[in-house]
Amino acid sequence: MISMDATFVNQELEVAAKRTLTHIAGSEDTLKPLYLQPDRALFLAENPGIIFKVYMTGKALQREYAIAQKAGAMGVPIPEMLGFEAGP
Repeated sequence: MISMDATFVNQELEVAAKRTLTHIAGSEDTLKPLYLQPDRALFLAENPGIIFKVYMTGKALQREYAIAQKAGAMGVPIPEMLGFEAGP
């Protein structure tokens, strides 16, 4: 069961993903939720084929981003990252 607070948080995460999609692709698209938790979510924008990973706390996402960059530098295949933006 999802509480009202969790629903509100997920809406905030979706708004953040849509804002980033508009910034990157220059247009809006429908986002398909792939994974939802109260503090993080994954969304797919099908037309441009972009997956958005959105967190409520920038620190956790920043750590994951740094680890992925290190792995890529060592030759481990990672997805292309179009950007990282910390903030509300």
